[in-house]
Amino acid sequence: MHIKRPTQTLVAICFLPASAFAMNLTQAVEYALIHAPTVMIAAQERSIKKIEQKSAFAKLLPSLDLATTNGLENNIPLSRASLFQVANPDAPWASAIKFGITQKFYDNGRSWIKKETSDFAADLADIRYLKIRDMLIRDIALEYYQYSLARRLTDVREQQQEIMRRQFETMMQEYEQGLKTKNDYLRFKAQLQRSEIELLSAINKCTQSTIEIRRLIGSMQQEDITFEPLPVIHHKRVEDILSQDVPPIEKTYDYKIAAMSHGINTNIVRMSERSYWPNVFLESSAMYNNKNYINAISFGSKNALSYTLLLRLEYNIWDWGIRRNDVAIATSKCEIQETKLQKELIESQALLANLSSEIIRIRPSFELSHELLALEEKSTANLRNQYREGKVSFLDLVTGLNNLLDAKIRFFTSYFDAQSAYTKYTYLEGSIYESIFQKTE
Repeated sequence: MHIKRPTQTLVAICFLPASAFAMNLTQAVEYALIHAPTVMIAAQERSIKKIEQKSAFAKLLPSLDLATTNGLENNIPLSRASLFQVANPDAPWASAIKFGITQKFYDNGRSWIKKETSDFAADLADIRYLKIRDMLIRDIALEYYQYSLARRLTDVREQQQEIMRRQFETMMQEYEQGLKTKNDYLRFKAQLQRSEIELLSAINKCTQSTIEIRRLIGSMQQEDITFEPLPVIHHKRVEDILSQDVPPIEKTYDYKIAAMSHGINTNIVRMSERSYWPNVFLESSAMYNNKNYINAISFGSKNALSYTLLLRLEYNIWDWGIRRNDVAIATSKCEIQETKLQKELIESQALLANLSSEIIRIRPSFELSHELLALEEKSTANLRNQYREGKVSFLDLVTGLNNLLDAKIRFFTSYFDAQSAYTKYTYLEGSIYESIFQKTE
């Protein structure tokens, strides 16, 4: 009796590439860094902060101004008694040119505080960009490991289903001959259906991971892009993949962001508190002026130079509590920001704690699954030899092959769990970008 196999078409759809181009993990990350919207937005925001930093520094430097006026101008007296409306002797032409340099030496330190704040903001934008970039790399890598695991499990499930099918056909022949009971028939049929369900689940996970990777790298409309599963290196030990410790909190992006944000928040409060101080301004300027040079005898006949050096003092005696309210508002906003940053630090500490627990779980599981796979491979090799010699039955051999495939599933799962934990480790450490592009198998 022939057993129908509806999953063959699904397996072909999952594995056959739609075009000749298939990405590996490194290529997927490179593509994402160019096309992913989140990285593009972060890069633009970083560029804006760099420009604002340059502008804040430029405000500390002298400014040069050039102004020129040319046109028609005349005063026509309407009454002889008028003292103000006197005919313009240079009518109808009016002209003027001014060139000046101005420097502000002191303004209660406001410009320096703004410059310091812009420096903090630029550094913070750099850190935020790196965090968004590395977070994207982490998500792609984790999903790529799930995709690779799904591909491996699909291979194993397909082999397992083929073994179950052959085992069921043998058992069914024995059942028809009266050598097996109906309970045996139903039990084997249920096992075959379970293997079909597990294969469908692995194929569905493979498809879902493919869609998720495409979403992360920004290529949802390019369905011709496929992905190569990562290889499994059997000789690797857990020490080669995963460290026992977790990185310190000081290396995480959230900690660095909190430190930079604290400097910005402190400066915001300092700026608002400066309103209590008397405003002292020290300014100087030098100006070259040439008025009505068109009608003058020569261009330089009406030259004039002027300069100023001014010390200006301003102080508001009473403002109905506006300054006090502004300081209270700025302080409260900064406290809110500090609380949010503290919340993010707590989340980072939780991630580190979860990673530590995950490492403790994965390390022995990886070693045991690796040893189990080696034992099952030896056991299956012995069963094959004994089957050729006629010492064991076909069903015993099939049972051994099933045990070997189960051991492969456990090993593949623990292997990619270890790779995922390593990815989380490098993200929290801030070295995931280097680990992806410098990693050698």
